[in-house]
Amino acid sequence: MLRCITTISSSTGQLLLVSIIFMAIFQLVARLISYSFMFHQGVLLLSAALIGGGISILGFLSLKTFLQKHVVEWLPVSIAGLFFTYLVTYLYTQSLVIHFVVLSLLFGGLFLAVTRFITLRSDTFMGVDLLGSFLGAVAVVGLSHLLLEEWLIVILIVVTTVYALATVKPVWYRRIPGVVLLLAGGCLVYLFSSQSLLELVRCTDSADTYKTICYDERGLGQAVASYPSIKGRSDVYLIADETPSRLSVYNNGLHAGTTLDEDYFLPLAYSFYEVEIPKLDYHPNSEVITLGASTGANILTLQKYIPNADITAVEIDLTIDQLYQEERYLPYLPKRDSFTFVYQDARTIFETTSKQYDVISMLVESVNTTIPGYVDESTSLVYTAEALRTYIDNLKSDGYLIMQQHHLAAVYEQAGDAMINKLLVTLEEATDGADLADSLLLYSYSFYSDPNSLQYLAAVYKPDGFSAADQAIFSDWYTAHQRYVPGSGLSSGMIELLHTPDGEYSYDSFFDQSRRAELADTFSINVITDDRPFRHLITTLPFPLYYYTLIIGAIAVMVIWLPHIQKVASGPAVRLALLSFVIGLVTFGFQYVLYYKTAAFLDTNLIFFAVFLLIPLFFGAIGGAFSLRISTAVRTLSVIITIAVAGLFITQPLFSLAPVLVFSMIAWLFIFSGMLFPLLLTQTDSAQLRTLLYGYNICGGGVATIVMITAHATAGWIIMFVVVTIAALALFLGLSSVLSKQQ
Repeated sequence: MLRCITTISSSTGQLLLVSIIFMAIFQLVARLISYSFMFHQGVLLLSAALIGGGISILGFLSLKTFLQKHVVEWLPVSIAGLFFTYLVTYLYTQSLVIHFVVLSLLFGGLFLAVTRFITLRSDTFMGVDLLGSFLGAVAVVGLSHLLLEEWLIVILIVVTTVYALATVKPVWYRRIPGVVLLLAGGCLVYLFSSQSLLELVRCTDSADTYKTICYDERGLGQAVASYPSIKGRSDVYLIADETPSRLSVYNNGLHAGTTLDEDYFLPLAYSFYEVEIPKLDYHPNSEVITLGASTGANILTLQKYIPNADITAVEIDLTIDQLYQEERYLPYLPKRDSFTFVYQDARTIFETTSKQYDVISMLVESVNTTIPGYVDESTSLVYTAEALRTYIDNLKSDGYLIMQQHHLAAVYEQAGDAMINKLLVTLEEATDGADLADSLLLYSYSFYSDPNSLQYLAAVYKPDGFSAADQAIFSDWYTAHQRYVPGSGLSSGMIELLHTPDGEYSYDSFFDQSRRAELADTFSINVITDDRPFRHLITTLPFPLYYYTLIIGAIAVMVIWLPHIQKVASGPAVRLALLSFVIGLVTFGFQYVLYYKTAAFLDTNLIFFAVFLLIPLFFGAIGGAFSLRISTAVRTLSVIITIAVAGLFITQPLFSLAPVLVFSMIAWLFIFSGMLFPLLLTQTDSAQLRTLLYGYNICGGGVATIVMITAHATAGWIIMFVVVTIAALALFLGLSSVLSKQQ
């Protein structure tokens, strides 16, 4: 029975199985990394692991033939062992170096297992490889809607163990590693089936890790439930034995919201839990829309401020809906019939309606980067100039646009001002250069008195300017919060006024042109646009310089290895290796640019990016399967269609196009890019050279993501997309021409 797993009648069946296992592990790793690391760390880690895996292939080719044979024989057992090793690594350290080394070896082993079948006809190889990867991704993404990560881990432990044991030859000394593997797998299955990630992941000092939540954190409460979803896990914490009792939700380790018992919260004259939304002269019966429902604390605050408010809460996370299903959470949530839920992304709802609102609340911020000045885009496209313009178009002239923006703690001085300026220059752009002095209210706040604690900006824009009643009510609200002395278990936060429309406070870092220019000389405070959406990025490069040493190091290894290529492969090996690296850059580059153009307005995190891979994998498989089966005329037509599709992407706002058309355009570009690597493989029949080309292609893919993010931040999406498209067209035309001559 087990033997059937590895003797699936043909090489294509075995390749399909290996590809399924690889992508299932990749998807699981992306989910685990999203829980323990911030976005920029996760991008670096997965990109580095792809590069490391590609370099592992080069290392394998450097071995003597008899050593290569032994490596291949023990490959399935090694893959399972390395997967187990990574799980243990994940639990006990957040060291990027250790994660990189283990993942590089794991991915290298998986890539080698794939290249065992690289002598298949190139279109068959590419089609089956990508189809298997698609099926592996579908399996994990589908199960993630039903199962938490702990159970996904258990399933993959079983799968990799069975796969490894099925390949152990019936010789006694070869069975020993299999027995050890079986025992280790059994221990890990027991561990992950009996405890949650909250309990298992070791929390290190905040200086050593980017994990944002620890199970034993003071004041967190008891973990009472965890909910699975495609976009990541949600963990619920409850403090029921203190006053005030409170409910907190964390999504993938990031704080999503905290709310107090409603009966305790609503009668309070002032509470620091409402500091995100200032009290102003809101009209009774106001039409209110809040982007982000969280745990409902913002809804409770708006209901407290506005009598008979007609509130619509826009959310893409179903967690709050799940909370309403359990009676023990109901005291902390706004009454279910007191507001309307709309499950849609924040950007689309305003692009597709003309309804006018009295209050628009933009509380969609999460805790972001832990590296001063660098970016973790968790909400990206909802704060661009184009997005703010749509919100203002749907705001009544005497309405309120309330925005929340993370910025750096006071100890970072001007860097925090630079982040605030990015939001304000974007608002200025969205209002066509209007003078904001009389129509803007700004204050900074933190939930703790520690100067190193996270700082947030509350910005309220009112097109017609603030009334005397607005200013009087806000002044009383602010004064009450400043007098507040914690005595009932509430946070002792801090509020700092930055700008008030009465002129008492003026945010000179923005309104004083000389101060703004001085800030611009030091930091990047450019307008946030759909083309360049990094709203927290105040440095020229989106990553610290030491991130780029990894890319430089990887390229250096590949360059050093070039003179040795002729020793393992004949023919124009160097030229083909370089072309393979460029194809990796282009195909993975397409994945990034199309993700940001079509899906990033939903959310930008590692899990969303991994889920988006379903599209390029499926349509890339179609492109790979048909790459050698189309005529010259069809290839010419493919080029024309690609140019037309690229033109639409560049010139047309996607929200103005039918979703079916947008999806078809994405599908075509991935079909087109999926043809490139099979065309390259036709240039050689050598298994060694083809394996080498696969390694260089994977290295190019790993480099692509970091290069693309850097290009996105510095040059913008349009330039980046044009460059990638031109490169893809040039590669396609050149390789097609060579293939035609061979035929």
